[in-house]
Amino acid sequence: VFKGVDRDDFKPAMQFIKQHHCVVVYPCENSVSIQDLSINVDTPLDTIILLDGSWRQAYAIWSANEWLHTLPVLKLSPCNAKTDYVIRSAPFEHSMSTLEAVAQSLEQIEDIKTDDLLQLQTKFVEQWLEYVPSEQKKASD
Repeated sequence: VFKGVDRDDFKPAMQFIKQHHCVVVYPCENSVSIQDLSINVDTPLDTIILLDGSWRQAYAIWSANEWLHTLPVLKLSPCNAKTDYVIRSAPFEHSMSTLEAVAQSLEQIEDIKTDDLLQLQTKFVEQWLEYVPSEQKKASD
């Protein structure tokens, strides 16, 4: 896990990507569908980079770090299921939480079942909703 916003914050990450086969999961103009990913067997994919934060924060990280643009960029295929993450509002119909993006990436790239991972988010949201004032619950519906 690398934390930060601008290029200087990510110097260790920039060194890391030189030694690993990485992809970024981010919905941008030049991203390709995760189903179109062709993995080179000589250098198998070993790192998936996701930008964690609000949509505004993720965009700021993407914009401030041109080194990310040098990596293959994947977009997740919109799934039919609506997100269970109602804590933050989403700017796009198929927006999802970082945890949902991790789960979908693992399912689609590594064929790993992630039901238990998604169940953690469901329980978290349920607990959060128990403690949220009723006015805020209505806003998230």
